[in-house]
Amino acid sequence: MSVSAVTLIGEGPRSNPLSIWAVNIPNAPTVSLTETSRDSCTIEWTAVEPPINSLITGYIVYIDDGLDGPFKVGYNGDLNPSKLFA
Repeated sequence: MSVSAVTLIGEGPRSNPLSIWAVNIPNAPTVSLTETSRDSCTIEWTAVEPPINSLITGYIVYIDDGLDGPFKVGYNGDLNPSKLFA
């Protein structure tokens, strides 16, 4: 949504866009590292409180290869909770 003001001589500039969602998105989970080795690590996260009028349908874990590239999806519990991506 965006709003502008109008006078007899014309319309003014529009406001910055505003996104409106009928349901709020959840807060970020708290993640912690529980174990490490040379080739692996174990993490855990705390479940978040679902927003009002919403349900948490899964969690997505993003991983970084440490080479300054973008994070990639390592696990998508929303689409396929039984599959860990490489």
